[in-house]
Amino acid sequence: MKWLASVTTLPQPRIRQLVWMGLGAALIISGALIALTPVVMGVTLVLVGSVILLRNSSDARKLFVRIKRRYPETFLPFDHWRHRRRK
Repeated sequence: MKWLASVTTLPQPRIRQLVWMGLGAALIISGALIALTPVVMGVTLVLVGSVILLRNSSDARKLFVRIKRRYPETFLPFDHWRHRRRK
């Protein structure tokens, strides 16, 4: 029960952030499992989980930036779409 005492001492925003990070990770894992079947919903769940995780985890953002810098051609269509939407 020592971990329960440490969780209750966390501030409310941090608990909320951890819950969102857990939800994002759960969506990514479940989406990856569903993507193995012929259902299209798995890819959508992975994308939604990734967005949730990227918004709430600085480590995930750093990893995403590192991957994006290493493989820029992979994310080029998304960057074009994002910049076109902003105009």
